[in-house]
Amino acid sequence: MAVLLIGGVAHRNLEVMHGREALEKWLPELCTLIGMKPVGKVHVELYAHWPDGAPSAVLFIEESAILVHTYPERWYIEILLHSCKPIPGEDEDGGPVTDAIVAQLSLDVRERHYLGTFNWRTLST
Repeated sequence: MAVLLIGGVAHRNLEVMHGREALEKWLPELCTLIGMKPVGKVHVELYAHWPDGAPSAVLFIEESAILVHTYPERWYIEILLHSCKPIPGEDEDGGPVTDAIVAQLSLDVRERHYLGTFNWRTLST
């Protein structure tokens, strides 16, 4: 298993901050770009108590899931990739998946955490 969390201020593809349709289109495109295969449709939840909607989305992938939270009032976005397999090329310093996400959003990265290959079975005993 592996977990990658990237958060930062987006400067491109800003429509994903505000609407269901943009997230439903962008998230599968991101999966293709990073070499992961979507399973099913994007599930989007709009938070009505936030002025700009602040949509969050999850897309199940063959490897596990991608979760996106948006904070439109700050142009901030968090992307969590949870994978049952190692994330190819990623390590503590970055990798091609990080690079693709940063390029897609022209992201000014404020946080990045990577928990590489681990066995959840040993963690739960």
